[in-house]
Amino acid sequence: MNIEGIWAKKKINLDLENAIIWFVFICLVLKTIIFVTIGTSKTGYTPAVFSPQISLLPAHLACILILVFPAYLFKNKKQLGYLFIIDILYSIFLIINIWYFRASGKYLGIGLMFFPDLFNPMKRGIVNPSITDLFYILDLPIIALLLFKTKVFFDKKRNILATILGVIISIIAIYGTYYEYDIRKSDNGSTNFIATDWGSAQDMRNMWPLAYFVYDNYKAIEAYNRKPNIEQIDKINEWFKENEENLPENKYFGMFKGKNVIFVQMESLEDFVIGEKVYGQEITPVLNKLVKHSLYFNNIYEQNNGGNSIDCDMLVNTGMLTLGNSITFLTNPYTQYPSMARILNSKGYTAISTRAEPGGDYNWAEAHSNALGFKNIWDSNDYEFNEIVGFGLSDRTFYNQYIDKLKDVKNPFFSMIANLSNHGPFDIKDDYRNLNLPKDLDKTKLGGYFQSSHYADEQIGFLINKLKNLGMMKDTILVIYGDHGGVHKYYDDELKDINLPGDWWKEYEKKIPFIIYSEGIKGQEINTIGGHMDIMPTVLNLLGVKPEVPIMGRNLLNTKINATVLKGNEIVGNPSPKEREHLKEAYQIAEYIINNNYYKYENKIDN
Repeated sequence: MNIEGIWAKKKINLDLENAIIWFVFICLVLKTIIFVTIGTSKTGYTPAVFSPQISLLPAHLACILILVFPAYLFKNKKQLGYLFIIDILYSIFLIINIWYFRASGKYLGIGLMFFPDLFNPMKRGIVNPSITDLFYILDLPIIALLLFKTKVFFDKKRNILATILGVIISIIAIYGTYYEYDIRKSDNGSTNFIATDWGSAQDMRNMWPLAYFVYDNYKAIEAYNRKPNIEQIDKINEWFKENEENLPENKYFGMFKGKNVIFVQMESLEDFVIGEKVYGQEITPVLNKLVKHSLYFNNIYEQNNGGNSIDCDMLVNTGMLTLGNSITFLTNPYTQYPSMARILNSKGYTAISTRAEPGGDYNWAEAHSNALGFKNIWDSNDYEFNEIVGFGLSDRTFYNQYIDKLKDVKNPFFSMIANLSNHGPFDIKDDYRNLNLPKDLDKTKLGGYFQSSHYADEQIGFLINKLKNLGMMKDTILVIYGDHGGVHKYYDDELKDINLPGDWWKEYEKKIPFIIYSEGIKGQEINTIGGHMDIMPTVLNLLGVKPEVPIMGRNLLNTKINATVLKGNEIVGNPSPKEREHLKEAYQIAEYIINNNYYKYENKIDN
């Protein structure tokens, strides 16, 4: 064969060899897109909307190229053999992650070994195959055929330089994207790559599987190896010592001893609507009636910091404050607390946390399992979505299905639920808008808030009536509270031009209602100033339970302090100079507690 023929043959082989390498790369990209599309949906079975961010594509593709370029380190058929093995391993990686996502709303990582209470919080089976999983293995028979039935790559030589340059360029693309959008924030923070967002599904969309896997494992290893700061531990102990009141028990201690407890976390409910009317109509008639037969705390302020509803979960279950520079349960799900669930578990209670949302949203299921110690968690997969009002499953449908499940739970139980119908932007459909408001008010955010608050209030009545009809209410106390501000917190600027008589609706007081109801008790209005973190110790006192560990919050039924601290170290109430300085340190102390996993370090956690 002449030189031209030899060269032509080598060129054909070279083109075919490179074509096969890029074929594998394209297959890896396609199955990644399929995974991101299906593996970030609500259930993991049907596709979500795939809307790639073009600005992140270089980093996404670079993560896959890092797997492909090492093929050039091999010669002959070993190059294709390497690609075949990588493709198999990557396919297995995607399949086991999608299976786990279907069970838990999260993805697998090393952290599940270090922090076992994070694993599979809903306790579902983790082998969850679907017909769509075939997409991850369709290319494997083709590559196997090329590997075992052809002579391609017979003369292939190593190309170490190609590997080195390819990997370096890929790393530059990944770091460059991270630097541009997460550090420089060149688009004002609207694009994130390696950053924690509102949940694992969104993080996966931002990073794609390999970057997410590396980053998630990095966070877990960092948390596992984090050494306590002894100076900060000493400051925590000193602050807790100053926080003690050591007052003798009063008539409230043990008032509800042995009763079931249901925390009803009401979305966006501000205290200003309680007891008020709009155009002659009560906004919250059920709660207005309820406060006359309850312990009603009318000076309670929201203390959410870096997050909103998910911060409230932590505040009311742990009696302590949250981080301000991030959402605590997203960035620190590893820290454990002597929570309501853990304390009541030790008293023989069955602890259940539930909401009609995917467990991965804001990482609530993992955090409720590991951080808060709930042994029973029900998420959106446990509910039938047959009526939507506002942001999600209607409150009525949610309460109805929830109580049907609760009937079979062993008593006594402690359960936490969170509703959704009063979630912004407060635009529930006309069928559920039962207040007769002028059109110019009804179409505003304030009018919408009145309507959705009225609907949410009506469903509290449904919840109580169903509990009564089943004979459950007599053994149960309801702890009803707002999770954060609503119309004022998010739409205050839109309220300025609204024409509505009176001033009662204008000011954002940052107050949320806090109501404790049980059949047969005498209604009482408690004026003590407090916040979200005081709910847990107050309820424990009513149950006759004395925490054996220090808690930041106070028992509002037995305290001499009439003040609290809000986000930004804003002090409300009338503290003494010493109390003021003590309160101003509270958020910093909470940060020390969280970052040092204080309760675990001090052996104050009972799982």
